[in-house]
Amino acid sequence: LIQPAPFFLGLLGHQFFRVIHQGTIEKFGRDWVKPGNIVTSGAFKLQAYHPYDEVIVVKNPNYWDAGMVKLDRIEFYPMEEATTMMNLYKAGSVDAMYNHVPPAAWNEVVKQYKDEYLNFPEITIEYYTINVKKPPMDNLKIRKAFALAVDRVALAKFRKTTKPLVDFSPEGIFPKYEEARTRVYSEQLKKQGSSLEEWKARIFDPEKARKILAEAGYPVQKNGNTYSCPTFPIEQVELLYNTAESNKAVAEFIQAQWKQNLGITVPLNNQEWKTFLNVRKKLEYNGLARAGWVGDYMDPFTFLNLFYSQNNDSSTGWHNPKFDKMLDDANKELDEIKRFEKLAEAELFMMQDQPVIPLQTQATNWIKKPYVKGLYPNPGTLHPWKFVYIERDPNKWDQNVENIMTNRDEWVHSQIDRLTATQEQMKLSKEAETVNTIVE
Repeated sequence: LIQPAPFFLGLLGHQFFRVIHQGTIEKFGRDWVKPGNIVTSGAFKLQAYHPYDEVIVVKNPNYWDAGMVKLDRIEFYPMEEATTMMNLYKAGSVDAMYNHVPPAAWNEVVKQYKDEYLNFPEITIEYYTINVKKPPMDNLKIRKAFALAVDRVALAKFRKTTKPLVDFSPEGIFPKYEEARTRVYSEQLKKQGSSLEEWKARIFDPEKARKILAEAGYPVQKNGNTYSCPTFPIEQVELLYNTAESNKAVAEFIQAQWKQNLGITVPLNNQEWKTFLNVRKKLEYNGLARAGWVGDYMDPFTFLNLFYSQNNDSSTGWHNPKFDKMLDDANKELDEIKRFEKLAEAELFMMQDQPVIPLQTQATNWIKKPYVKGLYPNPGTLHPWKFVYIERDPNKWDQNVENIMTNRDEWVHSQIDRLTATQEQMKLSKEAETVNTIVE
């Protein structure tokens, strides 16, 4: 490390730090990840991988704690068609459905499965990137107008499992940071002749959106109960998203918002995942593109870092050296609250340039059979599969999972307690070795 990184310990759980076998990579090159080649050290090992079809892992007999791993095999089915997945689940062909899979139209039905449906806070956001390198979106006023014209509250009600988002870091996940952000925003906006209330009004302000769009040179005309913007260069703008039912539903909702509030019908364009990622990353899209981000660790920097450095991962083309310095200064700060305040200053600075349109803070939205134990919600949606098991006794099945986080899974907790005790013993042994060395 070249400077303090308060988030570093949390980052160690990310897949970037997982142990891999160097000799295998040197021997097989790009094929090192294929079944039969890949060397792993976890509770499971890869048996089969068929892209867009299935991934099968089996219990690893060489795992150091293999005796405590209860599942012999896990089959994962990567599908894009949500209705098909729901039907497989209802038919009993799959035991659990991963996050955000149930279609919005099914949410009310799925919620009736009180022993199966899980909906909890998640360190995930959904937003639209804006290509600030191409006209007309290189105009800040146009970017702001499009953001103000989206009713995020209505979108959250439409999605049923999300919360409206107007800043970039998620709400309801980092309470200390949110407190610091409120203080900083209030102070900074007051200096700029604005207020926190006016800033929060950005959640939806169609009248101001039309006013700003006119200031940008594209007046919006009122035609009875509708609007039109005949001079706007719509041929230069599209909304790009990766193929999925839920993404299409959101895109159509926001397309209708812009039509209703600005009189602009933005064309929709969907692409297969790999193609979509490449087009968005290279800024080959015109206008806006769907994006989402799951935090890599429990710190707001995991979101703000997307805009750090000239070759950043924001897929917007936006970069500002001042923003980079603000983040660097924040991470050099050892006091947690002062660091959060500096991060908040950076977030405000970036959001006032509107390189993205934040839409919603996600929540976990998945279902599992009551007999699947050890598979529980958490903000990072990270599941330690070694703790997952099938409970054969119906009397011990999960019930009323709305309160699942208050119910103790005795087997899982016994394993966690055992591992914690082992770590403590190793720590004491290490300390004893240090003392002996000093005495000698």
